[in-house]
Amino acid sequence: MDNLDNSNQAPISSPENPVDYNVSNMPSLSSQPIPEEYPVYSEIKWYKKGWGKAIIIMAIIIVLLIALLAYLMISGLGVDKSDLQQLNNIDNLFSVSSSTISSTAPSAPSTVMANTGSITKDATRVLAERMDRPLWGNPSSTLVIVEFADFQCSVCEAEFPIIRSFVTKHKDELLYIFRNYVVEDENSNLLAQASLCANDQGKFWIIHDKFYTNFGNINSISNVSSLAGSLGMDWDKMYQCIQSGKYANQVTQDMADGESLGVQGTPTFFINGKKIEGAVTMEDWEAILAKYKELYNK
Repeated sequence: MDNLDNSNQAPISSPENPVDYNVSNMPSLSSQPIPEEYPVYSEIKWYKKGWGKAIIIMAIIIVLLIALLAYLMISGLGVDKSDLQQLNNIDNLFSVSSSTISSTAPSAPSTVMANTGSITKDATRVLAERMDRPLWGNPSSTLVIVEFADFQCSVCEAEFPIIRSFVTKHKDELLYIFRNYVVEDENSNLLAQASLCANDQGKFWIIHDKFYTNFGNINSISNVSSLAGSLGMDWDKMYQCIQSGKYANQVTQDMADGESLGVQGTPTFFINGKKIEGAVTMEDWEAILAKYKELYNK
């Protein structure tokens, strides 16, 4: 049998060798040095723990999302908020004014069709929908869109392919009237009168489109001459028309009518007399037409 080493065992009390077990005589634990292999415990801060870090990350994400939402609300997702307000209740575009008057539309130039029947319009529509202006679509339609625009206006240039495509697609369902509202510079007035002189030769819509597709490049009478020649127009007649100011009064009247209607910039549209300012998306135009059909067919 192995010998037991009792050197580390506590002494055993006996009558011959009593042992004092008084606690006061025992060494204090606090006075004993703590071995280095047993480091003093230090509590880890909550934000250094895994769950704490997760909470901080989630809080940052929430703050960023709130900031992004606030920005989008202020910026209107890149859409003109006034346009959204105007289109928010499309039914109002087709409400009937309590004050109406009877108006017989005058004959249009020979290059376009005209509605010669008696129609009922309120004062705003009578002023906006002058039927002796360039027309596109169905003159008998009860849905009439009027645009006040400037050939030198960049927003009009951006809107041009949208409204042109929309009107061409639905030409049997609506009537579109173009009116000049020159706000940019003297060249705007030149192009406005040139377009009306082109209308004398049945070329209004062709030169209208070319002014926009060549936006910024038609800046002088010589540019207009070159363009007219490329379109097969009689430049001598057109030049005489421009120089004589044949349509200067019509452009001035368009401006005066626009001001009376509250036009403050271009493009400005009137849909059955209801005003919409600024560019309109294809989706909004389609929504307007759909609502019109819904109300009209009731």
